[in-house]
Amino acid sequence: MANMNAVENDVLVAAWNASDNRQVRGLIRQSLGSCEIDFRGCKMKIYPRNNNTEFQIWRRGRPFEEPALRYICELYKGKKITAFDVGANAGIFSLRLALSARKTSKIIAFEPNPIMLKRLEYNITLNGFKTITTHNCAVSDETGTVDLLFEEGGNLGNGQLRTNAQQARSNSIPVEVKLLADFFPKKGPVDFLKVDVEGLEDRVIFPLLDQVSKDLRPERIYYEDKHNTAWKYDLNSRIKDCGYVIERDWKANKLFKRDV
Repeated sequence: MANMNAVENDVLVAAWNASDNRQVRGLIRQSLGSCEIDFRGCKMKIYPRNNNTEFQIWRRGRPFEEPALRYICELYKGKKITAFDVGANAGIFSLRLALSARKTSKIIAFEPNPIMLKRLEYNITLNGFKTITTHNCAVSDETGTVDLLFEEGGNLGNGQLRTNAQQARSNSIPVEVKLLADFFPKKGPVDFLKVDVEGLEDRVIFPLLDQVSKDLRPERIYYEDKHNTAWKYDLNSRIKDCGYVIERDWKANKLFKRDV
């Protein structure tokens, strides 16, 4: 995929916005190369052709999660925090948190797709952030090796671990799976946990609440719940049973805060 210069990028954005023809827009998107941008103060090299999050940044200047991201970054502005980003993608949460929080913070990012991990690590280096640590593994309620499945359309940010109900496909790769509790510090606090793993959020968070002590549970937990029909556990009820109350609701994503 070739790099786009600023002029080429602007022309393609204008062409996209000027057309309402689905086929024309499809051709424009397939022609997109990579480009370096300023993402609300962070430098990013994005590949909008094959990742919806990067595409939305290219097209709109922001991802769909921008209202939540802006709110969360404001909460931790200038503070020293420990944060976990599960399903880090190209790094929109990790990068912005690193920019906003104190430089002595710790941000631990998980991305099992090696292509997306490479993009994430490039963006970290591009900004010179020293607060972000990456792990090339998936997180779930069991350990081992599982297939990571991809959409036929090639959205690399939409990978999902294969469950027993799914069949392995040619567009999949084996990835290592670990428990999130194994990465948690022995002493707190843990300030923030974000989980966006395409319908398996419950498998990340539910066991964590049992496997770490009460004082190590994150102060805030943010997760995508628009795919909750695929959940194995009743995560929303479990979260509330553990003393969390909803702080903000952005329809597809919710932010809970520990109320004790």
